[in-house]
Amino acid sequence: EVLLSKIEDLCRAENEAGTTSVRMEIFELQGHPYFVGVQFHPEYLSHPLQPSPPFFGLICAASGQLESFLRGSKIPSPMNILKAAENYVNVYIFCYLFLGTY
Repeated sequence: EVLLSKIEDLCRAENEAGTTSVRMEIFELQGHPYFVGVQFHPEYLSHPLQPSPPFFGLICAASGQLESFLRGSKIPSPMNILKAAENYVNVYIFCYLFLGTY
């Protein structure tokens, strides 16, 4: 409910600033890790080798790689997440086998 009132406030502020003949098709909620809304179908514009920006951003944000990608310091890769998960599993197995706990 708080989020809906925030969106209503943003829309109201936009309408008070003036009306244009251009329709807002994308919006982003500032201060949120990844809250984007679109009025089109990004899935029609997406391909595994060339994902649409909304989907690419969502995947980067969900995998913890968005900030480094936006800084330009790292190209997102699923291998980074798999390596982190593999390290976690290895620690879990070690603790279970050798320490009797997890």
